[in-house]
Amino acid sequence: MPSFPDQPARGTDDVVGTAPRRSRLEERRAARSGTDAPTEYAPGQERSTRYGPSAIDGRSTRNGAGRRTGERGPAGRPGARPVTKTGYHRYFDYPRTGMDGWRHWVPSIKQVSSFVLAGFFLIIGLIAFEYATVQIPTAQSLASTAQVTTFTYDDGTSTFAKFGDTNRRDVNISQIPMVMQNAIIAAEDKTFRTNPGISYTGMIRSFLNDVEGKPLQGGSTLTQQFVKNAYLTQSQTFSRKIDEIFIALKIGHTWTKDRVMQEYLNTVFFGRNASGVEAASKAWLGKDIAQVNDPSDAALLASLVNQPTNFSKGYDPTEDTATQTYWQGQLKARWSAVLKNMFDYGLIKQSDLDAAKFPTIVPQSNSSESIEQQQMKQAVENWIDTYASTNPNSGVPDMNQIESSNGGYTIVTTFNQKYMNLAKQAVQDRLLSKLDSKNWYDQNLYPALAAVDPSTGDLIAFYGGTDQFNSATQRQVQPGSTFKAFTLATAFQQNYSPDSYIDGSSPWPQKGNAAEMQAAAGDPPVKNDDGSHGVVTINTATSESINTAFVRLANEVTYKDVLQTANELGVTEKTSRGLLANARLTLGVASVSPARMASAYSAFANNGAQYPLMEVKEIKNVSTGFDWKPDDKPKQVLDPNVAETVTQTLTHVTHDSDGTAYGATNQAGLQNIAGKTGTSTMDMGPLQKNYPDIYKKTQNGYFTTAAVWFNGYTSKLETAVAVSRWINEKDPQTGKTIQVAAPVDNINNSGFAYGASVSLPIWSEFMKLMQGTNSKFAGDPPFPTPNTANMKIMNSPAASPSPSASPTTARPSPSGPTGTPSAGTPSPSATATCSPGFLGLGGCTGGGGGGGGGGGSSPTPSGTLPSTSPKPTRSK
Repeated sequence: MPSFPDQPARGTDDVVGTAPRRSRLEERRAARSGTDAPTEYAPGQERSTRYGPSAIDGRSTRNGAGRRTGERGPAGRPGARPVTKTGYHRYFDYPRTGMDGWRHWVPSIKQVSSFVLAGFFLIIGLIAFEYATVQIPTAQSLASTAQVTTFTYDDGTSTFAKFGDTNRRDVNISQIPMVMQNAIIAAEDKTFRTNPGISYTGMIRSFLNDVEGKPLQGGSTLTQQFVKNAYLTQSQTFSRKIDEIFIALKIGHTWTKDRVMQEYLNTVFFGRNASGVEAASKAWLGKDIAQVNDPSDAALLASLVNQPTNFSKGYDPTEDTATQTYWQGQLKARWSAVLKNMFDYGLIKQSDLDAAKFPTIVPQSNSSESIEQQQMKQAVENWIDTYASTNPNSGVPDMNQIESSNGGYTIVTTFNQKYMNLAKQAVQDRLLSKLDSKNWYDQNLYPALAAVDPSTGDLIAFYGGTDQFNSATQRQVQPGSTFKAFTLATAFQQNYSPDSYIDGSSPWPQKGNAAEMQAAAGDPPVKNDDGSHGVVTINTATSESINTAFVRLANEVTYKDVLQTANELGVTEKTSRGLLANARLTLGVASVSPARMASAYSAFANNGAQYPLMEVKEIKNVSTGFDWKPDDKPKQVLDPNVAETVTQTLTHVTHDSDGTAYGATNQAGLQNIAGKTGTSTMDMGPLQKNYPDIYKKTQNGYFTTAAVWFNGYTSKLETAVAVSRWINEKDPQTGKTIQVAAPVDNINNSGFAYGASVSLPIWSEFMKLMQGTNSKFAGDPPFPTPNTANMKIMNSPAASPSPSASPTTARPSPSGPTGTPSAGTPSPSATATCSPGFLGLGGCTGGGGGGGGGGGSSPTPSGTLPSTSPKPTRSK
């Protein structure tokens, strides 16, 4: 091997003039044994220059040590320049300086720990600060801040009703029996005696509900409920919850449990305008709270706190019987649950539970408000509760929240005071003033009127009757042939022309017509009062209200689609009763309120656009800054041309000489009006079976008219009028007093009642009076003209067979000879007429009114007419 004199030989040190290099192992051995002195190095000589890079040194270099010191990296790449931290990075190094890639954005363990500790101490500090600074309001806070909640007319200033006048008397805890205290603990807060004033599980549940987008819930302790009732608003917000928690904590640490119980029971709302347990005991049980020693009585009062407003409906005479029955059942269920809790928690004995009987509720005290004021207030309260439940995110408080609060609310309704008076005047002048109180047929009549602004959906006026139950908004009666407008809309939506032809032969179904017999499915036949009409146009069938023609039209467009149209216009299972997709649907056998029917027809007047039925314009509370206004937009439920075609067809009812409402233009002083009469028929079988005395008054089933209607409009105002008869009787099954539907015929000894002879005069008078108001509702601009040129013609004049026989036009004879018609009453064989002279309406051709179906089941306590198994209907 050749030698290279310029290079040192292998195994020698690469530094000239030094001793041979020893390995590090040799150095360590020598150091441990002490047999060898440390190697002498030349001055300034570093270990790194004497030895090659070790494994450790190599790893350090590969990991960037050279680059961090400015040396060159592997393969000659330059290292990173030294980084100088500037700005906020000198104190808070994030994103991290000198880190590449994802390390640049991931905080270090030291930083994370700092964040957690800082957050923890911040929260602790805020809690300590809030607890130290929060003040418990004075004991007089509730009394000094409680305000009256008022209901006003649409002007926002004229008050017609209010609640919140103090019905409260404070009592000392020594006057409240222990059984009452235990009952409220069992009902609302079983840990009351041991908790610190708040419920941690309730707080977690509220938080989870808010995370899930649900409204904040209760689950509060008695202390929290007291704080909310006495010092805070009823708004379900985080800020209110936080205030509630800290005030409740401070009260829990500074007040005795007896004081908390006393203050809670003196302020909580029990319904019937009673705040505090003393007022509640008087209002519900008729005795002082000191006398409440029975667990049953105590459990009743404790049960009311859960839903005081709703439970009050169970014993409110202004509510319909079905509503009363429902909430009575709910209260009894709650009462049973509270008693069971009292036993389970060891607060009463088994013998007390076994002996418990639901207490007797004292009747509600009479209100100083007039019948009209009570009706308006009840209508608005029902509307608010319905709106709040169907629009949970609207922000509107329900009546439980409003009544349980410190008050101060102003509820601005859509009712106009002047228009309300005009509605009452129209009913008085055209019906009530003509009645003889000694005549049975003039008693127990319930006229109702509802007027809706089509451009807003506002119920601007109504007349609800002469007692607390509101016949305009609450009472549901069969609308008869006014329902036929929904069949018209369905046909026109399917592009059928109003000039289409329909078989009007009577009865339906025709014997030998297999399709009709199958569609009837064994139901009783439908007949026309004035016999068969042969083939007629839809226009003629509407103006003369031909039942059989409409049943066939509904069958053609399908009953299901007619039902869907009614639903889209607001007549649904929730707003009516007995709504079924069958042949009699078009005859108006379902029960519905006048206000709901007025809202439905408002879509026709507004070119197919419909606003929801509104009864409230604003709810505000100046003391809390709360202000809610509905922002509902109209829904185009019908094509404009369809709505205009319906309107044009309905004008035949009021303008054609053979129309059932001919003469209405003269009565109302208006030319551009459209509408439909309605006359429904009831099944007399249940009345004969359960209430024979009433049945005899109907001339043994000769009179059968359930209700009479007229529903009509201009382009500015829609008004529905219905008249029915209801008699207070005892239910044979339950023994409770209920309202039983009875025929509305023979008013003032005038014979059969029709929509044209009874309801239309009231409608005409109201519309006429409204023309003198100098308001937006005065006048009757022409309706838009629909385009029907491209609609298809259904059938042809020769398409339908003529009937084999024409039924008689005479009324059926009564089922038995008992009972002779009184003077002035037509004999059973007489042909029915509408007696146009009775209520002052001329030209009442063919009886007037629309033919509705009758009911079949026994009269029910729901304030509605029966609607199953109807008997043959009569027209108009």
